[in-house]
Amino acid sequence: MTKALFITTFKTNLTALVQGYLTRKYKRGFPLNKQCSQCNKHIKGSIHREEEIHPNFFLVIYKSDNVEENKGHTTLCFTPISTSIKMNDKYYCYECSKNLCHNSNECPICLEHIENSISTKCSHNFCLKCIIHWIKIDNKDNVLFSAVCPVCKETI
Repeated sequence: MTKALFITTFKTNLTALVQGYLTRKYKRGFPLNKQCSQCNKHIKGSIHREEEIHPNFFLVIYKSDNVEENKGHTTLCFTPISTSIKMNDKYYCYECSKNLCHNSNECPICLEHIENSISTKCSHNFCLKCIIHWIKIDNKDNVLFSAVCPVCKETI
């Protein structure tokens, strides 16, 4: 590829990226002031993006007014962001949204009813057989009891 062709292709792709990014129908900058439907925590800030994942199920990416609640940064402008879920016009904070679709009697590894239940120090429940298998797979350094929780990635 010649230098001129590369520059033309790059400009075309960059223009398409910027135009696509700026013309999407996101509710950017709208104020967000809701309460979590489970724990009543305030979800407050300005919406960066609201993406429909499934009918009546939205991922809401927003800049929180509370700096400690921001979980990361956007890729283009590095704005601090947090996430919540909107389902049937009910909002769920980041913490509650992680457990929204999880049945407490279901092992998050095998997705079946928990047999010989064991809890990690981060309070996640697993089948004994599943968590032992997970630890064997996750423990790449062969260090005794060195693994992370498959749900929250905290050291177990």
